[in-house]
Amino acid sequence: RVRYVGTSDYSRNLTALPDGTFQEDKNGASDEFNSRIRVKLDGKAAGGAFIKVRMRFDDFTWDGQGWDAHTNTKNVWADYAYIGVPMGPVTFTGGRMPADFSKFFSYDNRPTRVKLDWKADNVRLIGFIDVKDENVNVVDDWNDNDFMAYGLVGSVQVNDDWSVKAYARYDDDQREFDSDTLQPLTGDKSGFLGSIHTQGKAGTVGLEAEIAYKDKDVQGTVDDGWGWYVGASMDMGAF
Repeated sequence: RVRYVGTSDYSRNLTALPDGTFQEDKNGASDEFNSRIRVKLDGKAAGGAFIKVRMRFDDFTWDGQGWDAHTNTKNVWADYAYIGVPMGPVTFTGGRMPADFSKFFSYDNRPTRVKLDWKADNVRLIGFIDVKDENVNVVDDWNDNDFMAYGLVGSVQVNDDWSVKAYARYDDDQREFDSDTLQPLTGDKSGFLGSIHTQGKAGTVGLEAEIAYKDKDVQGTVDDGWGWYVGASMDMGAF
């Protein structure tokens, strides 16, 4: 997919002032041109092993700062890239991969992950290990103080109309120093988070509900986090 977009008087030109407010430049808004190119590669071996890659090129706003874009190491990079090997009912997958659970709880994320995906009839279980931060610096031990996550996702197709799925993860954050600034980190960020989601239909009405939880240490807040919603939808002809 190739995208080139030109905009006129689109982005406001604002200058930060010492008092924390912003002042609009005399030119008001700017004209911009930006581009992005994506290439997807999907391969499958005779034995069933597969590879999936999506690469991105020239994802820049050409506003006068992009002429040396070819010198940027991020001029070409992978949105995701992973390899999978099926072994009977279990598929072993590793790499940087999409990890969507729901648009409410976790969506459009691409962690570095190793996972085992098991399917049998209407039941599916996924166990995974994420490498959140391989904290390598001169302050910490080089093989310690990392941020890992361990999780399990299960789903059941109850019948033709209804399905239920659940997500549970433990964040094990052992970092003591920031990997970029080398400044000490305060507080324990380890803890649990999870969600339960169901969707289906009753007659012509589509129904959906979800409840999610995040430990206060994971969020960095005083209280634990809770969120939930219910939704209904119905098609009415072309509307």
